[in-house]
Amino acid sequence: EGVMTTVSLTGVLLGLAAAITTYVSPLTSEGRVASFMFTLTRQVVSVVIYRLYFHPLAKHPGPFLAKITDAHQLYHAWKGDRHLEFWRMHETYGKVVRFGPNSLSFNSNTALKEIYGFKTN
Repeated sequence: EGVMTTVSLTGVLLGLAAAITTYVSPLTSEGRVASFMFTLTRQVVSVVIYRLYFHPLAKHPGPFLAKITDAHQLYHAWKGDRHLEFWRMHETYGKVVRFGPNSLSFNSNTALKEIYGFKTN
């Protein structure tokens, strides 16, 4: 019988952190910078993976950048075509669109009634 092992992302990152800290002394300024950069990179990668695959809204379609950050919204607000982008997203992805890491847009009569209708709370 084969033995199955599971390697978690956290285990890999902790192993890399241990390798980096043994290679570069944390007492030097280079060691502190390397440690900081590794920690920052690890945090960013963890947040991106969480928002793409494990977030409660991950199952809803939407633009890739919009699933990770609100920069997608900010860009279209700055351009002044945010309302057109919402229309394009609904044309592309359907009635429910994820337009931010924690934001959904609904485009149907039933959703309007369920969200804002009488006795919804």
